Amino acid sequence: MAAWKVIGAAVRGPSHEQDGRPCQDAFAHHAGAERLIAVVADGAGSARFSDRGARLLGETVVSALAGHTETLEGLNGAVPESWQAAVAAAVERTRATLAAAIAEASPCDPPATLADFHATLVGAVAEPGCGFLFHIGDGSAAAVSDPGDWAGCTLSLPENGEFANETYFFTQDIWRDHLRFTAFGPSALIVLVSDGAMPFTLAERFAGLEGRFLGPVTAFLEEAAPEAGRAALAATLDRPDARRISSDDKTLLWARLLD
Repeated sequence: MAAWKVIGAAVRGPSHEQDGRPCQDAFAHHAGAERLIAVVADGAGSARFSDRGARLLGETVVSALAGHTETLEGLNGAVPESWQAAVAAAVERTRATLAAAIAEASPCDPPATLADFHATLVGAVAEPGCGFLFHIGDGSAAAVSDPGDWAGCTLSLPENGEFANETYFFTQDIWRDHLRFTAFGPSALIVLVSDGAMPFTLAERFAGLEGRFLGPVTAFLEEAAPEAGRAALAATLDRPDARRISSDDKTLLWARLLD
């Protein structure tokens, strides 16, 4: 029987260390007998409580989709409407939970709004034979059929706004217009990253994944025990060269299908 080995890490970026802000990235996953559900959420640096928004979004989406039992067998290039509806419902549930918490909370100065919890979303639902990526905003996701063929993967790329440093969040009224789905075929490796880790995980001009980084990472994580893998991945994301390339928080979730 196939099974997914999942290792993820999130580290605080230098800019957040300097400002005294927490890491605003979060990740969550559920790996069943053969199905993987994985999410990375990236809180907006300008939003007061985006770390909470990202964490709640990841946990809610994974929990909700883990209860969706419809098989993905024979996906054939299209994401079923029922699965699209399940993802949208999970996002809406997160928004409703936040709205209720805001309404019940003691007043603060200034009062909290949904915009204080801004976060992007990138995720995957995968089975041995097929799966799909889902996405709101920036960050990226990849499904790799042959680990080692880093250019031949299926990618879901960031969506920015009018300017390069703008994107879309699940807390905006227009979030449904920017919820995207990408189907993929048999894949042995899923890689989800937040915006801060993109410069060294994506190849130049988005021509697949960057094998010079992910090749050694994958070779190590395939053999490592989970705790050792998580520690090593966190240390890699927090290396001086990674911090120099990007001052943002960095998250990478790696999931390998094992026989």
